[in-house]
Amino acid sequence: REGFALCCTDTGAQLAYIADDEGATELLLVSSTDGGASWSDPRPVAEPGYSSIHGVDVVCCEERVHVVWSQLPEGAPAFETYVRSSDDGASTWLGAPHVISSAGPLVTPVAIACEGATLAIGFSSILEAEDAQLYFDRSIDGGATWLPAPLELDAPVSRAEVPTPSVALLNGAVHVVWTSRSSGPRDTLAYRRSMDAGSSFEAPVALTARPGQRIRAPLVCAAPPFDVYVGFARDFGDSAALLFHSQDAGASFTLDPYVLRVAPPAGGPFEDPDLAAVAELCCGLDGVAVLWQIQPPRYAAAPFHGVAVLTKSP
Repeated sequence: REGFALCCTDTGAQLAYIADDEGATELLLVSSTDGGASWSDPRPVAEPGYSSIHGVDVVCCEERVHVVWSQLPEGAPAFETYVRSSDDGASTWLGAPHVISSAGPLVTPVAIACEGATLAIGFSSILEAEDAQLYFDRSIDGGATWLPAPLELDAPVSRAEVPTPSVALLNGAVHVVWTSRSSGPRDTLAYRRSMDAGSSFEAPVALTARPGQRIRAPLVCAAPPFDVYVGFARDFGDSAALLFHSQDAGASFTLDPYVLRVAPPAGGPFEDPDLAAVAELCCGLDGVAVLWQIQPPRYAAAPFHGVAVLTKSP
Protein backbone atom coordinates (compact mmCIF):
# COMPACT_ATOMS: atom_id res chain seq x y z
CA ARG A 1 0.00 0.00 0.00
CA GLU A 2 3.02 2.32 -0.07
CA GLY A 3 2.88 3.25 -3.78
CA PHE A 4 -0.39 1.98 -5.25
CA ALA A 5 -3.74 0.43 -4.33
CA LEU A 6 -6.58 -1.21 -6.27
CA CYS A 7 -10.28 -1.72 -5.59
CA CYS A 8 -13.08 -3.25 -7.66
CA THR A 9 -16.75 -2.37 -8.20
CA ASP A 10 -19.58 -4.23 -9.92
CA THR A 11 -18.74 -2.45 -13.16
CA GLY A 12 -14.97 -2.03 -13.07
CA ALA A 13 -11.87 -1.14 -11.05
CA GLN A 14 -10.13 1.90 -9.58
CA LEU A 15 -6.33 2.14 -9.28
CA ALA A 16 -4.70 4.87 -7.19
CA TYR A 17 -0.93 5.29 -7.41
CA ILE A 18 1.92 7.64 -6.59
CA ALA A 19 3.90 8.84 -9.61
CA ASP A 20 7.30 10.54 -9.47
CA ASP A 21 8.12 12.56 -12.58
CA GLU A 22 11.55 14.19 -12.39
CA GLY A 23 11.21 14.76 -8.66
CA ALA A 24 7.59 15.95 -8.79
CA THR A 25 5.30 13.59 -6.86
CA GLU A 26 1.66 13.17 -7.86
CA LEU A 27 -1.21 11.04 -6.56
CA LEU A 28 -3.27 9.82 -9.53
CA LEU A 29 -6.30 7.60 -10.11
CA VAL A 30 -7.28 5.62 -13.22
CA SER A 31 -10.48 3.67 -13.89
CA SER A 32 -11.40 0.61 -15.94
CA THR A 33 -14.92 -0.47 -16.93
CA ASP A 34 -13.95 -3.49 -19.05
CA GLY A 35 -12.12 -5.78 -16.67
CA GLY A 36 -8.75 -4.04 -17.05
CA ALA A 37 -8.57 -4.25 -20.86
CA SER A 38 -8.41 -0.45 -21.02
CA TRP A 39 -7.99 2.40 -18.56
CA SER A 40 -8.95 6.04 -18.37
CA ASP A 41 -6.43 8.85 -18.47
CA PRO A 42 -4.85 9.54 -15.05
CA ARG A 43 -6.74 12.05 -12.93
CA PRO A 44 -5.19 13.88 -9.95
CA VAL A 45 -6.45 13.06 -6.46
CA ALA A 46 -4.44 15.46 -4.31
CA GLU A 47 -4.73 19.22 -4.73
CA PRO A 48 -1.60 21.23 -5.70
CA GLY A 49 0.50 22.62 -2.88
CA TYR A 50 2.41 19.68 -1.43
CA SER A 51 6.05 18.63 -1.56
CA SER A 52 5.79 14.89 -0.88
CA ILE A 53 3.28 12.01 -0.71
CA HIS A 54 3.75 8.77 1.23
CA GLY A 55 1.33 5.87 1.47
CA VAL A 56 -1.99 5.41 -0.35
CA ASP A 57 -4.97 3.10 -0.08
CA VAL A 58 -8.27 2.99 -1.94
CA VAL A 59 -11.62 1.28 -1.31
CA CYS A 60 -14.79 0.95 -3.40
CA CYS A 61 -18.28 0.91 -1.87
CA GLU A 62 -20.79 0.19 -4.61
CA GLU A 63 -19.88 2.85 -7.20
CA ARG A 64 -18.23 5.30 -4.80
CA VAL A 65 -14.45 5.32 -4.45
CA HIS A 66 -12.61 6.60 -1.36
CA VAL A 67 -8.86 7.37 -1.41
CA VAL A 68 -6.72 7.93 1.69
CA TRP A 69 -3.11 9.12 1.66
CA SER A 70 -0.46 11.10 3.58
CA GLN A 71 1.17 14.22 2.18
CA LEU A 72 3.53 16.98 3.31
CA PRO A 73 2.09 20.40 2.44
CA GLU A 74 4.62 22.88 1.10
CA GLY A 75 6.31 24.70 3.95
CA ALA A 76 4.58 22.61 6.62
CA PRO A 77 6.51 20.83 9.42
CA ALA A 78 4.24 17.77 9.51
CA PHE A 79 2.60 15.28 7.17
CA GLU A 80 -1.19 15.23 7.04
CA THR A 81 -3.54 12.30 6.36
CA TYR A 82 -6.27 13.03 3.82
CA VAL A 83 -9.35 11.25 2.46
CA ARG A 84 -11.31 12.08 -0.69
CA SER A 85 -14.36 10.51 -2.33
CA SER A 86 -15.86 10.36 -5.82
CA ASP A 87 -18.99 8.88 -7.36
CA ASP A 88 -17.72 8.93 -10.95
CA GLY A 89 -14.18 7.54 -10.93
CA ALA A 90 -12.55 10.85 -9.98
CA SER A 91 -14.01 12.80 -12.91
CA THR A 92 -15.42 14.95 -10.11
CA TRP A 93 -14.89 14.87 -6.35
CA LEU A 94 -17.33 15.18 -3.48
CA GLY A 95 -15.67 18.24 -2.01
CA ALA A 96 -12.07 19.08 -1.22
CA PRO A 97 -9.71 16.57 0.45
CA HIS A 98 -10.57 16.16 4.12
CA VAL A 99 -7.75 16.29 6.68
CA ILE A 100 -7.95 13.31 9.04
CA SER A 101 -4.83 14.09 11.07
CA SER A 102 -1.87 16.41 11.29
CA ALA A 103 0.75 15.08 13.66
CA GLY A 104 4.47 14.47 13.40
CA PRO A 105 7.10 14.83 10.69
CA LEU A 106 5.98 11.63 8.91
CA VAL A 107 2.65 9.88 8.50
CA THR A 108 2.73 6.49 6.79
CA PRO A 109 1.34 3.93 6.07
CA VAL A 110 -2.46 4.12 5.76
CA ALA A 111 -5.36 1.66 5.32
CA ILE A 112 -9.07 2.15 4.63
CA ALA A 113 -12.20 -0.01 4.64
CA CYS A 114 -15.86 0.78 4.05
CA GLU A 115 -19.33 -0.67 4.51
CA GLY A 116 -22.26 1.38 3.28
CA ALA A 117 -21.77 4.90 4.63
CA THR A 118 -19.18 3.81 7.23
CA LEU A 119 -15.48 4.48 6.54
CA ALA A 120 -12.70 3.15 8.77
CA ILE A 121 -9.09 4.36 8.49
CA GLY A 122 -5.95 3.13 10.24
CA PHE A 123 -2.71 5.10 9.99
CA SER A 124 0.64 5.51 11.70
CA SER A 125 2.38 8.73 12.66
CA ILE A 126 5.96 9.37 13.73
CA LEU A 127 5.77 11.86 16.57
CA GLU A 128 8.09 14.71 17.48
CA ALA A 129 9.58 12.53 20.21
CA GLU A 130 10.77 10.10 17.50
CA ASP A 131 8.16 7.53 18.55
CA ALA A 132 5.62 5.95 16.19
CA GLN A 133 1.93 5.85 17.08
CA LEU A 134 -0.93 3.85 15.54
CA TYR A 135 -4.24 5.71 15.13
CA PHE A 136 -7.79 5.02 13.97
CA ASP A 137 -10.50 7.32 12.62
CA ARG A 138 -13.96 6.70 11.20
CA SER A 139 -16.98 8.28 9.61
CA ILE A 140 -20.53 6.91 9.64
CA ASP A 141 -21.93 9.38 7.10
CA GLY A 142 -19.81 8.73 4.02
CA GLY A 143 -16.97 11.00 5.10
CA ALA A 144 -18.96 14.11 5.96
CA THR A 145 -17.97 13.99 9.65
CA TRP A 146 -15.35 12.10 11.66
CA LEU A 147 -14.45 11.35 15.27
CA PRO A 148 -13.58 14.45 17.35
CA ALA A 149 -10.00 13.10 17.51
CA PRO A 150 -8.37 9.91 16.16
CA LEU A 151 -8.19 6.99 18.61
CA GLU A 152 -4.83 5.54 19.72
CA LEU A 153 -4.80 1.79 19.08
CA ASP A 154 -1.39 0.94 20.55
CA ALA A 155 1.28 2.38 22.81
CA PRO A 156 4.05 4.38 21.10
CA VAL A 157 6.99 2.40 19.71
CA SER A 158 10.36 3.27 18.19
CA ARG A 159 10.14 5.03 14.83
CA ALA A 160 12.18 2.14 13.44
CA GLU A 161 9.13 -0.08 14.04
CA VAL A 162 6.35 1.95 12.41
CA PRO A 163 3.13 -0.13 12.61
CA THR A 164 1.51 -1.06 9.29
CA PRO A 165 -2.25 -1.41 9.86
CA SER A 166 -4.85 -3.36 7.92
CA VAL A 167 -8.58 -2.69 8.42
CA ALA A 168 -11.79 -4.60 7.65
CA LEU A 169 -15.49 -3.81 8.20
CA LEU A 170 -18.44 -6.21 8.46
CA ASN A 171 -21.88 -5.85 10.06
CA GLY A 172 -20.77 -2.64 11.77
CA ALA A 173 -17.76 -4.33 13.38
CA VAL A 174 -14.26 -2.96 12.71
CA HIS A 175 -11.25 -5.30 12.65
CA VAL A 176 -7.67 -3.96 12.77
CA VAL A 177 -4.37 -5.90 12.70
CA TRP A 178 -0.76 -4.75 12.85
CA THR A 179 2.70 -5.80 14.00
CA SER A 180 3.33 -4.44 17.48
CA ARG A 181 6.47 -4.02 19.59
CA SER A 182 4.84 -1.92 22.30
CA SER A 183 5.26 -4.68 24.90
CA GLY A 184 8.95 -5.42 24.24
CA PRO A 185 11.59 -6.20 21.60
CA ARG A 186 9.70 -9.14 20.11
CA ASP A 187 7.15 -8.82 17.32
CA THR A 188 3.53 -9.44 18.23
CA LEU A 189 0.73 -9.97 15.74
CA ALA A 190 -1.85 -7.64 17.30
CA TYR A 191 -5.61 -7.58 16.70
CA ARG A 192 -8.33 -5.23 17.97
CA ARG A 193 -12.01 -5.05 17.17
CA SER A 194 -14.81 -2.57 17.64
CA MET A 195 -18.42 -3.70 17.79
CA ASP A 196 -19.83 -0.16 17.51
CA ALA A 197 -18.46 0.97 14.13
CA GLY A 198 -15.23 2.32 15.62
CA SER A 199 -16.56 4.47 18.45
CA SER A 200 -14.63 2.31 20.94
CA PHE A 201 -12.36 -0.75 20.81
CA GLU A 202 -11.91 -3.86 22.89
CA ALA A 203 -8.49 -4.59 24.39
CA PRO A 204 -5.72 -5.73 22.00
CA VAL A 205 -5.33 -9.48 21.43
CA ALA A 206 -1.94 -11.07 20.63
CA LEU A 207 -2.33 -13.70 17.87
CA THR A 208 1.37 -14.41 17.43
CA ALA A 209 2.04 -18.07 16.75
CA ARG A 210 5.75 -18.08 17.64
CA PRO A 211 6.91 -15.13 19.75
CA GLY A 212 10.35 -13.82 18.84
CA GLN A 213 10.06 -14.22 15.09
CA ARG A 214 9.84 -11.28 12.73
CA ILE A 215 6.19 -10.68 11.75
CA ARG A 216 5.72 -8.90 8.42
CA ALA A 217 2.80 -6.54 7.69
CA PRO A 218 -0.37 -8.59 8.32
CA LEU A 219 -3.65 -8.27 6.43
CA VAL A 220 -7.24 -8.76 7.61
CA CYS A 221 -10.50 -9.37 5.74
CA ALA A 222 -14.04 -10.21 6.86
CA ALA A 223 -16.87 -12.10 5.14
CA PRO A 224 -20.47 -13.00 6.00
CA PRO A 225 -21.78 -14.25 8.22
CA PHE A 226 -19.08 -13.85 10.93
CA ASP A 227 -15.75 -14.90 9.38
CA VAL A 228 -12.54 -12.94 9.97
CA TYR A 229 -9.22 -13.96 8.37
CA VAL A 230 -5.76 -12.67 9.31
CA GLY A 231 -2.91 -13.42 6.92
CA PHE A 232 0.71 -12.74 7.86
CA ALA A 233 4.26 -13.94 7.34
CA ARG A 234 7.12 -14.75 9.68
CA ASP A 235 10.75 -14.27 8.70
CA PHE A 236 14.19 -15.57 9.58
CA GLY A 237 14.09 -19.15 10.75
CA ASP A 238 11.26 -21.23 9.29
CA SER A 239 9.90 -18.38 7.15
CA ALA A 240 6.32 -19.02 6.05
CA ALA A 241 3.01 -17.45 5.07
CA LEU A 242 0.30 -18.16 7.64
CA LEU A 243 -3.42 -17.60 8.25
CA PHE A 244 -5.60 -17.29 11.35
CA HIS A 245 -9.38 -17.77 11.09
CA SER A 246 -12.26 -16.67 13.30
CA GLN A 247 -15.83 -17.86 12.81
CA ASP A 248 -17.36 -15.66 15.53
CA ALA A 249 -16.57 -12.11 14.32
CA GLY A 250 -13.16 -12.04 16.00
CA ALA A 251 -14.21 -13.19 19.47
CA SER A 252 -11.83 -16.15 19.09
CA PHE A 253 -9.34 -17.44 16.51
CA THR A 254 -7.85 -20.80 15.61
CA LEU A 255 -5.24 -21.80 18.18
CA ASP A 256 -2.66 -22.53 15.48
CA PRO A 257 -2.47 -20.79 12.10
CA TYR A 258 -2.83 -22.55 8.78
CA VAL A 259 0.55 -22.82 7.00
CA LEU A 260 0.01 -21.61 3.43
CA ARG A 261 3.45 -22.22 1.95
CA VAL A 262 3.94 -25.59 0.31
CA ALA A 263 7.51 -26.77 0.96
CA PRO A 264 9.70 -26.42 -2.21
CA PRO A 265 11.84 -29.34 -3.37
CA ALA A 266 14.65 -30.25 -0.98
CA GLY A 267 18.00 -28.78 -1.87
CA GLY A 268 16.61 -25.93 -3.94
CA PRO A 269 17.14 -22.22 -3.30
CA PHE A 270 13.81 -22.01 -1.45
CA GLU A 271 14.50 -24.82 1.01
CA ASP A 272 15.33 -22.31 3.76
CA PRO A 273 13.91 -18.94 2.62
CA ASP A 274 14.98 -15.67 4.20
CA LEU A 275 11.75 -13.75 3.70
CA ALA A 276 8.05 -14.42 3.31
CA ALA A 277 5.14 -12.08 2.71
CA VAL A 278 1.38 -12.12 2.30
CA ALA A 279 0.67 -9.78 -0.62
CA GLU A 280 -3.12 -9.94 -0.88
CA LEU A 281 -6.04 -11.40 1.08
CA CYS A 282 -9.53 -11.79 -0.41
CA CYS A 283 -12.42 -13.51 1.36
CA GLY A 284 -16.04 -14.29 0.64
CA LEU A 285 -18.92 -16.54 1.61
CA ASP A 286 -17.08 -19.74 0.62
CA GLY A 287 -13.65 -19.06 2.06
CA VAL A 288 -10.47 -17.05 1.48
CA ALA A 289 -7.79 -16.68 -1.19
CA VAL A 290 -4.26 -15.62 -0.27
CA LEU A 291 -1.45 -14.44 -2.55
CA TRP A 292 1.92 -15.02 -0.88
CA GLN A 293 5.61 -15.05 -1.77
CA ILE A 294 8.91 -16.28 -0.36
CA GLN A 295 12.45 -15.05 -1.05
CA PRO A 296 15.46 -17.42 -1.17
CA PRO A 297 18.55 -16.72 0.98
CA ARG A 298 20.71 -13.86 -0.20
CA TYR A 299 18.32 -13.29 -3.13
CA ALA A 300 19.74 -16.33 -4.92
CA ALA A 301 16.71 -16.43 -7.22
CA ALA A 302 13.59 -14.45 -8.04
CA PRO A 303 10.82 -14.59 -5.40
CA PHE A 304 8.52 -17.61 -5.53
CA HIS A 305 4.80 -16.75 -5.56
CA GLY A 306 1.85 -18.91 -4.68
CA VAL A 307 -1.90 -18.72 -4.23
CA ALA A 308 -3.66 -20.62 -1.44
CA VAL A 309 -7.43 -21.06 -1.39
CA LEU A 310 -9.11 -22.26 1.81
CA THR A 311 -12.78 -23.22 1.58
CA LYS A 312 -15.10 -23.39 4.53
CA SER A 313 -16.47 -26.76 5.62
CA PRO A 314 -20.16 -27.37 4.81
